[in-house]
Order: sequence, then structure tokens, then C-alpha cells
Amino acid sequence: MTGGIVSATAALLLMSPLVLKVVDRTSTRTVIIAGFAIIAASMGALAVLGDAKALGLVFWLTGALGASWLDVVGNVPFMRTVKTRERNTTTTVFSSWRETALIAAPGLGAIALWLGDFRLYYGFLAGLALLTAVYAKYLPRRL
Repeated sequence: MTGGIVSATAALLLMSPLVLKVVDRTSTRTVIIAGFAIIAASMGALAVLGDAKALGLVFWLTGALGASWLDVVGNVPFMRTVKTRERNTTTTVFSSWRETALIAAPGLGAIALWLGDFRLYYGFLAGLALLTAVYAKYLPRRL
């Protein structure tokens, strides 16, 4: 069962061409906001649901759908806002941010689980995703 869920979430990346068509019709900013909103709604539903049994898997998959959208277009704001001649020097900063994010998520999870249960962690992730969706509204429209 676990292998099937992992495969299903990985298969979502095969939808990349469809995501790019949506970007062409709307904007990168809109897809980023929608991706974070989907993640926020999914994590919020998991926070309310609590015990992630069969119905919880649906929310896991919808959250992974939003994350796959972000995986497709998440680097675009960096690539479009940084001048070509500055990319080599700023790539180090961008990579450091990505590496920090890989450490921060499990760290925040550990703190949340220390303070409570998974509901708290899902709620925290939902709040962060919602906050990020709101801040993404300030990305330039030309993205």
C-alpha cells in the first residue's frame, strides 16, 4: 500500500506538461498560489481528520498534487528575477535555502510532535502553506 501511494505521488510529476499549459493560460504566480492553497487545504483537512486512514490518503494525494505544481514552477521566480550575470553568485544562496528547508521540515515536525500530536503538525503546515500562498500574491504579475 505504501509503495502504491509513493508511486502515485511520483506519477503526479508526469503531469508537468499540463501544469505548464495552465501556466501559459494564467501565470506562474497563479499556479504557485494555487499549489500552496491546495497544500493548505489538504493539510487543514488532515488536521481536522486526525487519524489519516483511507480518507486521509486522499488528502495526502491532493497535497502532493499541490506540491508537484510547485515542483514544476517553483524555481521560475528565482530564474526570472535574478539577472543572468548574477545567477552564479546567487545560486549558492538559493541552494542554501533549499538545503535549510530540507532540515527545517523534519525539525518543525519534531517540535510539533513534542508539543502535541499529528493534528498540530498538520495544522501548522496548513498555516504555513496558507501564509505562503498569501505572500505569493506579492510576486510580480509578469511571472
